[in-house]
Amino acid sequence: MAGQFPHGNIKQQRNYVRTQSHMLRDMEQATSSSVRQIYQQKVLTASEDISQHATSVPRDMEQVLNCLKNVRTWQRLSRDALYNLHEIAYDTEFIHHITTFPDLLVIRTLKFFRTTPHSPLAISICLY
Repeated sequence: MAGQFPHGNIKQQRNYVRTQSHMLRDMEQATSSSVRQIYQQKVLTASEDISQHATSVPRDMEQVLNCLKNVRTWQRLSRDALYNLHEIAYDTEFIHHITTFPDLLVIRTLKFFRTTPHSPLAISICLY
């Protein structure tokens, strides 16, 4: 028989209650709103039934923040900034040239400044 036990890293003596998985997925899909707005919306639209209220709403705003952080981490290309820069340069026409040794040099093109098809591109050079 399964029973309710405290979670592993507790600071208070209360039982751990897991938030329903559909609520976590809903919070992950609401990435365009702020943490406060998502939390308020979920609490205000929650079930009136008190027995389901504890699991059908986020515990606090920190849980919403952690869900959004997990989504951003999952969507990130990698944790390496130079690798991400090279991936963006390979996939888009935004970066014209990258030199990584001896000093990092990034030349990005800004095509929207081109006035006529034969005028030169406006080039922005970033030295890091």
